[in-house]
Amino acid sequence: MNSPQVEPGRYRLRSNVIANVSFFVLSVGVGLWFTPYLIGHLGVAVYGLVPLATSVTAYMSVLTIALSGSVGRFITVAVARGDSSDANRTFNTAFFATLCLVLVLAPVAAAIAFFAPAVINIPVGQENGTRWLLMATMSGFLATALGASFAASSFARSRFDVRSGINALALVSRVGIVVLLFTAIAPRLWYVGIAVFSANLCWLAGHIWAWRRLTPELRLTGSDFDPSRLRVLTSTGAWLVVNQAGSLLFLGVDLLLVNMLAGATAAGSYAPVLQWSRVLRSLAAVVAGVLAPTIVAYHARGDREGLARIASLAVKTLGLALALPVGLLCGLGRPLLVAWLGPEFGRFTPLMWLLVGPLCVNLAVIPLFSVQLALNKVRWPGIITLAMGAGSVGLAITLAGPLGWGMYGVAAASAIMLTLKNTVYTPLYAAHILGQPVKAFLMPIVGSLAAVAFVASAGLLLCSAFGLDSWWGVLKAGAVVSLVYGVLAFFGLLSRRERNTVLSIALGARGRAR
Repeated sequence: MNSPQVEPGRYRLRSNVIANVSFFVLSVGVGLWFTPYLIGHLGVAVYGLVPLATSVTAYMSVLTIALSGSVGRFITVAVARGDSSDANRTFNTAFFATLCLVLVLAPVAAAIAFFAPAVINIPVGQENGTRWLLMATMSGFLATALGASFAASSFARSRFDVRSGINALALVSRVGIVVLLFTAIAPRLWYVGIAVFSANLCWLAGHIWAWRRLTPELRLTGSDFDPSRLRVLTSTGAWLVVNQAGSLLFLGVDLLLVNMLAGATAAGSYAPVLQWSRVLRSLAAVVAGVLAPTIVAYHARGDREGLARIASLAVKTLGLALALPVGLLCGLGRPLLVAWLGPEFGRFTPLMWLLVGPLCVNLAVIPLFSVQLALNKVRWPGIITLAMGAGSVGLAITLAGPLGWGMYGVAAASAIMLTLKNTVYTPLYAAHILGQPVKAFLMPIVGSLAAVAFVASAGLLLCSAFGLDSWWGVLKAGAVVSLVYGVLAFFGLLSRRERNTVLSIALGARGRAR
């Protein structure tokens, strides 16, 4: 029997998608301006320490993901079933356990910040600035870790419009504080850390407000802390920790490896190109994240066929949608880098291909991770991800060091190993746990690969024919390719039923396409 509590999640799908895409557009626009701003004021080598500090906080997330990664699932299921008592036990257990973990991690963060100059390559004179940058950035991360329980409220209510608004507030705060300090005082590396910490406090405050407004039935009460519930949370979360550790070996150590193996200047050149990969990952995460509560809700009411159907459609449409920006970044990569950062960055076009090209596969399968979490089938994905992540690091060190590929070796290793995992294991495992045919999630990936090849080829052809060398040229070429691809993808690669579903979402229709 369908539970009425989950209906609003479907009705909000359109506004959630619009809100998330709007935030993505804002973040891209800010990033396009902010990256050259920081490079211009700090220099390439010093700028590279800013995204490196963000990467370091990701290592700490390996410990916090055990709680933050599973709390949203359990609260969503409890809310969908109308069980506020169960939701309160989950909420308070996760919050107080995370608070204890944050108190333990605080001195660890201080030690990492203090000893960082002995481990990574830092430009002369920036040692103390790097320490403060790392300390402030990691403190900001601990604030967001503490806020994960509050953020579960907007997830459970499928209010991604609220989440996007809070994220936008934090983004604008971070950039605004940097510009204010750089202008009023002087450009200093550690001022970026102050801005990150302040913005994360804004994020925490925003989610506390949303928690009070969206889930008044959830109360912060120490008596609701339940040790038995903690065991339930961590039983799921433990394998999420393993998965997160593996993901970091794929995606979170590349900048650190480049810094250690090729130097600070190489890392500073690698970081801006890597930013495009992170932008697309953010886009895929927010779009796929809109469907995550729906996937959990399908599981909560036992509709396995409906879950499989929506997961398959999500993989296909996400893959086709991402094929456009991935293909454009590969096809128009050189003129884009030149127009954005200057002629000296045009030589990093092959790096753009390595970092961005494989995303057509690696991001299309993100909805399948929500399926794994909804069914609580996270053990084997965690083991496989950790094993292949370790292999990726070993391959990166070999390619970048003994074989002399430098930063390109680090990028190539991650591309090879992660794409192999998500082309073979992830879709086959999803089909297995959902009882679907082997090809259920493989065919959408094939379509995404073909779409990226078409878009990238069209972009390269236009570059060759017209010698694009400016923002205006890049925008015109991108618009032409987007128009042609949009028509072909919508009418040629989607079935009538899939087109109707997409249109029903775009037009705000209330209900499923028939």
